[in-house]
Amino acid sequence: MKYADLNEDGIIDNFDRGPIGKPNLPNTTLGWSLGFYYKGFTANILFQGSFNYSFSVVGTGIEPFKSQFQPIHLDRWTPETAETATFPRLTSNPTTVNSSSAYMSDFWLVDAWYMRLKTVDLGYQIPQRVLPFNINSARLYVNAYNLLTLTSYDKYQQDPEISTNTAGDAYMNQRVVNLGLQVTF
Repeated sequence: MKYADLNEDGIIDNFDRGPIGKPNLPNTTLGWSLGFYYKGFTANILFQGSFNYSFSVVGTGIEPFKSQFQPIHLDRWTPETAETATFPRLTSNPTTVNSSSAYMSDFWLVDAWYMRLKTVDLGYQIPQRVLPFNINSARLYVNAYNLLTLTSYDKYQQDPEISTNTAGDAYMNQRVVNLGLQVTF
């Protein structure tokens, strides 16, 4: 990594710091819910997203030897990969120039946005005339959560709904699919 000599005095130091990126809070957040009912069939779908903010990759989410091993660490600098490396060498010392925590740069800053298919619920209300016994109603359904996420910073294995990457050992939102039968007596 090479840092810019912003004040052009020939020395890279604290006087070479300047503003980078956008605020860390999105200026646009959206949610879009769609639903319909037709002859006993129902569907409810929720999209959510946020746009136009910066995400800083710092802390245990990117520092090696502190949390989960990430595929980006395979692209780190070593003497053998010096020509092809896309990330700095690994270090366990958070005060070195290779640490995103100690020396922030636009290399570790992501122009962030995401759009997620958050929930899908599909169902069928079984007509009461075909229900046996004393069943008043029955509904078959399938619902799913976090089916699809489009984002600008997925290579860091960071969930867009976690505000920073300091909790690198936090679980990402899981994709969940449920099948069920809802019965009322």
